Amino acid sequence: MNVRFAKQLTQNDINNKLGVGKQYLITTRNNKYKYTQASDIQSLMPNINPIGNPNEITIDNLGTGENDTTYYSGYHFYLDPTKMSNATNGQSVLEMLNNNGYMMPYQLDKFRWGSSYNPNNPNPVVDPDDALNKLNKGNIGGVVFQAVKVLDPTNLNTIDYGAKFNPMDYIKVNDPTAWYQTDTPMTLADAVKAGFTYNSVDTKVPGQHKVTFTMPVIQEGKTVNVTRTITINVKSPAPTPGGGGSITNNSTTNTNTSGNQVGNGGFDRTDSTTTQNPAVPNYAAKEGAAVYATKGIYLYKNANFKKSQRVAKYTKAKRVNRPMFVVTGYKRAANGALRYKVRDVNHGTKNVGKTGTSQLTVNLLFGYTIHQCQRTRRLL
Repeated sequence: MNVRFAKQLTQNDINNKLGVGKQYLITTRNNKYKYTQASDIQSLMPNINPIGNPNEITIDNLGTGENDTTYYSGYHFYLDPTKMSNATNGQSVLEMLNNNGYMMPYQLDKFRWGSSYNPNNPNPVVDPDDALNKLNKGNIGGVVFQAVKVLDPTNLNTIDYGAKFNPMDYIKVNDPTAWYQTDTPMTLADAVKAGFTYNSVDTKVPGQHKVTFTMPVIQEGKTVNVTRTITINVKSPAPTPGGGGSITNNSTTNTNTSGNQVGNGGFDRTDSTTTQNPAVPNYAAKEGAAVYATKGIYLYKNANFKKSQRVAKYTKAKRVNRPMFVVTGYKRAANGALRYKVRDVNHGTKNVGKTGTSQLTVNLLFGYTIHQCQRTRRLL
């Protein structure tokens, strides 16, 4: 026979204590029993229904069952998530949790909460940093729903153009078999072994990309997928005229018809209608410089690079076989991009002697010269 001293509570007492008609407080907790509000999904939580079957909260006064209809101080109550009202987004509470990266604690199908209810102090003060301090305040009722956050987004939401995508930079994967919130996220290798999947990001495509992370978990005896979708913004590439190649830079100056230096000497500021060559920045390759292509390129009749005006094609090759050219002048495309006029000097090939405008465009980097190992300018 179970006997304890207790004070019988009125229906009004119990409704006030549980906060019937207000929202459940949704939290996680650590291994020291400190609770943290899950603020990202608090607005999705339903309101607390009146106690008793067929609703979600039932009372157990003496540990003999959960269907007591008379209530006493010191009671325990059970919370069955499957009987709760739907989340405010229309999904069941468990579906809402799973679609936002959360789950019911491992191997738990109901919550059993104890009550230290004192009619004279129905809301005892707790640690002000603990989320339990929010119970029965504002629109939050007196019942906590403890979840485990399996997929926890980081604060990062951008990636550089062309960078390698690492999912763990954007999501923390927590142990789905822990009853409380762990402090040590899983490694990518361990997460993948546990079934973690995600769609990658093509970082060569600037703009917003949606990425969905998925982790299978055991919830209420069944395997379900916990997912979390975030948006990652791929940054635009740095402005560049494009193309590919590398040049020697052995001479010191060269002049165009205006008398201003081309190459290391500065810009030609004379009106282009009275000069042979357009204005050229001081880091441009000088006329007569040797150039080789490090990537596949085409030679064109003019500076606008139309497919119909291709003169020759050069495929990417090993260093010793890279196609070589000599800079013979300069042109600007309709969009203002500076191009090199070049002559093919690959002796013994079908294109030797051909001239045209190349995809070797002006963009300063550093590399090695063709003929000697020294620091020089490089064009991409």
